Amino acid sequence: MKNQPPIRIFAISGSREYRSDESLTFWKRILEESGSYAVTLAEAGERGTTVPGIEQLEDHDILLVFCKRLELSPAELIPIMKWCWKGRPVIGIRTASHAFQTWLDFDHEILGGSYDGHGPAERERLRQPVEKAAGHPVLDGISEWSGPAKTYRNPNLAPECVELIRIPDAGTLQPVAWTRTVPDSRGRVFYTSLGEPEDFAEPVFLRLLRNAVDWVACRSGGYQLRHLSEMETVKCPCGNTRRAFAVPENPLATVHMVDITEDSQSHYHRRLSEIYLIIEGTGFMEVNGERIPVKALDTLFIERGCRHRAVGDLRIVNIPIPSFDPEDEWFD
Repeated sequence: MKNQPPIRIFAISGSREYRSDESLTFWKRILEESGSYAVTLAEAGERGTTVPGIEQLEDHDILLVFCKRLELSPAELIPIMKWCWKGRPVIGIRTASHAFQTWLDFDHEILGGSYDGHGPAERERLRQPVEKAAGHPVLDGISEWSGPAKTYRNPNLAPECVELIRIPDAGTLQPVAWTRTVPDSRGRVFYTSLGEPEDFAEPVFLRLLRNAVDWVACRSGGYQLRHLSEMETVKCPCGNTRRAFAVPENPLATVHMVDITEDSQSHYHRRLSEIYLIIEGTGFMEVNGERIPVKALDTLFIERGCRHRAVGDLRIVNIPIPSFDPEDEWFD
């Protein structure tokens, strides 16, 4: 992350049992030593009624929540709700699943969890990275480790969640860390039900949190390379397309190369806007019934809600913003 401004984190603390203030103060010092992160720590207190400095939230890049049952007024809660609903990055730790007594739906609406109590306290419990999630940026450098646990149970995660770490619990494997890309906003979320004070003394856990910060802030690795020539062709309303970066963990934008076919269909998107770049051929773009002649190197910006299709012997590059969502294609 050289030559990039520091990632600014607004961290709400207020979990007395798990000593969130001590853990986050320690973590803040470690992060800020690198110069790549800046943490504003707001100590709200367990069941607190106010978040000090909440008016500064909009000046940050990430909202981090490690508090328990805050009883916030609408004036205090609305900035947090707006942040989440706009798809801004969110990290939740441990008691974040029941962070806001006045917004209990935060757990399943934003974190994607289904908190259903916890198991007994155990002196040692193995944390196991999920094999099929190997290669996820948040698991970079993460291996198994052990520590005390009072395992939170989340039996029904939202379908967009990607499980990263599990703990054996009463004959099952409980997810204790996952990512989510929220469907409506395409916002990036990371949650872990770990967060005992002993976890913050474990280098692997600290690495996990740092990776999560980089991932929700879209700074993991700095770049991604995809080869359109090697991608599978799939059908789309305008023709045959190859899609780059169209994965759940990418909320920003995707790139599609499309060969237009005779059966292209007029359609629109309710959440996406698109940039069309004509790279070969001549033809038309139909936008809300208007036929616009196009040729190579012409480009159009199609706003969400506009009915459109490409017509002619054309190859185009299409860039949906935010990233492509197959549920957001409408033909009525």
